[in-house]
Amino acid sequence: YDIYDEYVDEDFLSITIYGIFLCRPLELMNMYEKGGVSSTVFADRFEEYISVLPIADQVNAIHGYNKIFKGTDEVLKKKALTEWTKWELQISRLAVAPESLNVQMNNFDYVLSHSLIENHYFMKNGFVDGDELLKRIGEKVSNVPVNIIQGRYDMVCPFKTAFELHKAIPHSVFTVIPNAGHTVKEPETLKKVTEILDLL
Repeated sequence: YDIYDEYVDEDFLSITIYGIFLCRPLELMNMYEKGGVSSTVFADRFEEYISVLPIADQVNAIHGYNKIFKGTDEVLKKKALTEWTKWELQISRLAVAPESLNVQMNNFDYVLSHSLIENHYFMKNGFVDGDELLKRIGEKVSNVPVNIIQGRYDMVCPFKTAFELHKAIPHSVFTVIPNAGHTVKEPETLKKVTEILDLL
């Protein structure tokens, strides 16, 4: 889902959405902060992610990482960039393939852009009011077929958000992939997305 769909009047044949993240405080807490669901399920990996930060900054990891990203310690910055991206990649699949993780982590241009862009947007809640978007979206797309796809065990984009979006768009078709996490590359998720797009 692109914010463009919300604010620009346009004719669409259909909208297909997966991995819904509205940057609301609960979603950011769930993904990046101590006490969130992801930090509980992946406590060992979360410990690596949070260890980059001084104790005082661990109460708000997104802000703590932002301070490092804007700082002058280049060694610490590189470590922080790496840990930010690694954290997300490690929790994106039900089973992470080490070789796949290594390919992405060895591409530092990817790590750099991924970490800085995400953190910049999350510092500002994605520059959008997610709750307001949910209130308005149903009317906005009332005449457009909408497919929502969600991995049941998505630790990045919580199930709750996709479910709320489905309720906000009553005519939407909500498909839950029972054995999938976040990434669209998981077999059943990719199969469903391809199946829907092939019908266009």
